[in-house]
Amino acid sequence: MDVNKRRETALLKASWFGSMECCRLLLNAGSVVDFASGDGCTSLYWALRKGHSDVATLLLEHGAQVSNVVLDDYLECVPEWFAVCVERRRACRESAK
Repeated sequence: MDVNKRRETALLKASWFGSMECCRLLLNAGSVVDFASGDGCTSLYWALRKGHSDVATLLLEHGAQVSNVVLDDYLECVPEWFAVCVERRRACRESAK
């Protein structure tokens, strides 16, 4: 895994910028979805903080864990649109059982 001096991966940067195609390519190539940077931020954190709902959903589909998102002064809570997405996914899994 390639990591820069600040312990950031390409997936973290792609999530920050909201580059859906880059995120998709990196995830399909085996990038670690829940890798945390030096300050503890994951790709999902950056997608949520920057409002990139499509990237956040993609990360969730690839196994990103909401519990690994560190809340701070910039992201004080999980956005409502994402909480709805998580709940819908849970309901779909339950109905498929």
